[in-house]
Amino acid sequence: MTKTTKKAMNTMMTAACAGAAFCCACAASHTVILSVLGAIIMASIIICALVLVLLVLLVLAASAHTPLARITA
Repeated sequence: MTKTTKKAMNTMMTAACAGAAFCCACAASHTVILSVLGAIIMASIIICALVLVLLVLLVLAASAHTPLARITA
């Protein structure tokens, strides 16, 4: 290999390594962001489910005290 070829290869490899490192850092940060968003979405779903259960229980408790429910029960 000539001196120019070696220099070109070194420059190319350095650029490739820098690009790969940037890609890894970018992928890692996106993984963290996606994990946080996933946790927020899961928490929202759980909270919505709990609120829905409480509303159903509230409706059932309220309907049990109406006169129509007492007659039909």
